[in-house]
Amino acid sequence: MKADAKSRIELRKKAEKQLKESAPGKAIRRSNILELNHELQVNQVELELQNDELRRSRLELENSYTKYFDLYDLAPIGYVTLDRHGLIREINLAGAELLGGSGRRLDGVVFTRFVAQSSRDEFHRFFRRLFGSKQLQECQVRLTTKKQSRLDVLLSGIAIRDDGGKLSLAQIAITDITLSKRAEERERLAAVGETAAVLAHEISNPLTAMLLNLRLLERGLIESRKKKFASMVKSISAEVLHLSNLLQDFSRLSRRETYDLQPSSLAVLAQEILAMEAPKYPSKRIRVEL
Repeated sequence: MKADAKSRIELRKKAEKQLKESAPGKAIRRSNILELNHELQVNQVELELQNDELRRSRLELENSYTKYFDLYDLAPIGYVTLDRHGLIREINLAGAELLGGSGRRLDGVVFTRFVAQSSRDEFHRFFRRLFGSKQLQECQVRLTTKKQSRLDVLLSGIAIRDDGGKLSLAQIAITDITLSKRAEERERLAAVGETAAVLAHEISNPLTAMLLNLRLLERGLIESRKKKFASMVKSISAEVLHLSNLLQDFSRLSRRETYDLQPSSLAVLAQEILAMEAPKYPSKRIRVEL
């Protein structure tokens, strides 16, 4: 404390000495003092205004960051930024969740690591289109992650320019379409099943007529003692019958299965099963207690 006070006193003496040497014999007028005081006050107000402006700018930046966080990181769909080499440079929470990791761990990872082998050619074509066009590009690919063995997604992306004006980054939205793809597949299979059922029915009718006529022809040939031709007709009838059976099996497989689901008691079912198997227990030395 004493050393600081002594230092301030010495600094003041040094300043007074320098002031006298810089303007020897000149007295500072009162008007000059008032002018200097005014200038100091103006400068103080300017500094305060600048400080307020800086404080407002800081608040605006914080608000912008909060909005960016809400719009980007908390978005319901995934967002990822890739460089020209396909490396992840930024990814939001939803995107990281889809890929089965966290944002920091995924930084610098090659995105194709998560693209299924069957979809990589499609992704590479999409990625080339991104940097070859200024328009929005889309493609559907399948991803493979640790959490899900199958994940169908829609990629919607566009290339953006850096400060030098070059297209160096690509911003891509990742939308999970697994459920809709499965629904499409179910609808497609149902349509195929209905078409197959109609086709089987249309083919089965003439086959049935052919089989009946062949059997009548076989009977007529046997009665007329033309056993050789009757044997040939019998062989043809067997093949037609085989085709008819195959069509019936195919028709059954193509039908939509319906289930009559009703609430049941597991305890009652267990008792019924145990009652059915009870006669076997003594010979196998099994004892069951409920």
